[in-house]
Amino acid sequence: PSPPFTTHVDPAVFDSRPTFRAFRLLLDNYSRHCGEEEEVTEEESEENRHFLDVIMETGPMKYCHQYCLAKKATYGGES
Repeated sequence: PSPPFTTHVDPAVFDSRPTFRAFRLLLDNYSRHCGEEEEVTEEESEENRHFLDVIMETGPMKYCHQYCLAKKATYGGES
């Protein structure tokens, strides 16, 4: 088994926020071995999209997005 993600935080905290839950789903999507080719499944792609959707709803990411829009540092996508 994998070692614990942390040793000093109550693991229940990782289920307390949508961003934490979405991030935890990503942890098994990647190989630990550098240079090992990976095959991305549809489920993993959906988890990636979900994580991005969830974090883009947070205040810090909304602020960053607005900053990028103001600096014309974005391309395509939603404004």
